[in-house]
Amino acid sequence: MLASLNTKVEIWLLLGFLLWGTAIGQNARQKPQVPRAARDKELQALIDMATAVAPEFGADVLIRLSESSKVSDRTTKMELLNKAFYLAPGAEQPVKRSTYQFMPDTRSGSLALAYRIQDLDSLSLQSRVVSDMLQLDAKKARDLLGETQFPVLAPVGCSEPLTYDVALFYQTIGLTARDGFTAKEKLEGRRLAFLVPYVSSLQSHAQIRPATQLLLNADLSSTDLGQLANMFAAALSQLHGDERSFAVTNMHSDEYSVAGSIASLIAVLDAKGISSVALLRSFREYLISNFNGERCGETADRTGKSSLPEAVRYFNRQFRLDLQNAQISPIAGEDLRSARIGPKFTDTSFWQTPKAKQLFAAARELRFGIGEMRLTTEKKATPEWSSQLTDFLTELAAWDSDSEPAVVDYICEKNIIYGLLIDVVPSGAERSKVIEGFVEFLEQNSVQTASRLEWKVPVELLLSGRVAADNREEVIQAFLNSQDPALNLYARLERWTPRNTSKTSVTATKPGE
Repeated sequence: MLASLNTKVEIWLLLGFLLWGTAIGQNARQKPQVPRAARDKELQALIDMATAVAPEFGADVLIRLSESSKVSDRTTKMELLNKAFYLAPGAEQPVKRSTYQFMPDTRSGSLALAYRIQDLDSLSLQSRVVSDMLQLDAKKARDLLGETQFPVLAPVGCSEPLTYDVALFYQTIGLTARDGFTAKEKLEGRRLAFLVPYVSSLQSHAQIRPATQLLLNADLSSTDLGQLANMFAAALSQLHGDERSFAVTNMHSDEYSVAGSIASLIAVLDAKGISSVALLRSFREYLISNFNGERCGETADRTGKSSLPEAVRYFNRQFRLDLQNAQISPIAGEDLRSARIGPKFTDTSFWQTPKAKQLFAAARELRFGIGEMRLTTEKKATPEWSSQLTDFLTELAAWDSDSEPAVVDYICEKNIIYGLLIDVVPSGAERSKVIEGFVEFLEQNSVQTASRLEWKVPVELLLSGRVAADNREEVIQAFLNSQDPALNLYARLERWTPRNTSKTSVTATKPGE
């Protein structure tokens, strides 16, 4: 990672720009109506192409086709979703991953970005299918959910940066529980039986908050909620190890944390007159068991002046009255005497080789000159700046992966630089050169030589208009002209059923947030 604070800020601003975009501008002009026969022919071509690309791309396209207003036939929508469901298991990644500390100019940061802005792992794709199918055929949606293979969530050690994100899957379960059963089926206990496996078996700490939210949002009767809460409590008390996931989910204590979600569930149980003592005891046992094991270095650093971790202090404070009423002792320092400090996670920083550093610095110079304020449009209109840009593009195009320690890192670094340039170069002929170079680079380094999930990030950002919004049509045409089947497919999809690009951005993330 670059040592300079300004460089870190620059990276964060870029990633904020990439994540949430700039103002997109006006909607695309209305196109003439296409005859139905022609629409059907285009649709079939897109379906055929979707089965010929990487499985996650094909499934994604089929889902988006089913969601298009141009596909009005219920049977066709269901067929598209069914195809997508059975393509999804072939995705490169089985489950979504996340990190608590998003460092964009690192290997983990690049992966975290790819996961954050896309739902292209097997579990997320199948969850998307089930959610859409639920609106068409509840029984079919439940059948597909029953076929979904929940992945093994192997324990993640302290030295690893990423843990799991299964929130979308649990949201899908919640929707199915709410909308996928008739009143008669609910009375027969079929919904209760459906929910049992999802709250009574926990592999990872990453499941705790989604499972808690499921219980809170499933609109359960008091009897069903009480039974499921007790099953969840029993599973919680048995969950230990998986140190990185525990550190991430217990790093903070607020309404969005594990402790906060448990507090919300206990409050609901109490309000409904359902005993929460079993859950309170289990949560106490859970915290003691896991904080008595290996504690990742980041968690240990956050204990502050107290010897107790922040999550434990929150537990004692939040549940003070509940603990007193149940005659349960708060967690004390002597309860955690067996704790041992583990490592912090290890990562790989970008911009470590002389060539990468030099090119990144040159890209920043195109943006700032020799100062720290962005160059004005007038400065960029000078022949000197234009010549500097031309020379830089030539040097950037000639940069290959031989000088870098890993091909995937080289690809990510070059993508970042191209993203910087698009943000820097005014719309016009010079930006067109940058887009042309960027698309050519994506074509040369497609799914055969890079992580498919990371390769797709700039494709998504360009086609959505979150990057180069003023040149979106030009980007689509460049993808259409590409020999890469995935680029071509996504461009044809945008032409056939354009997404809504009228939303505006939010503020870029700042370092440390």
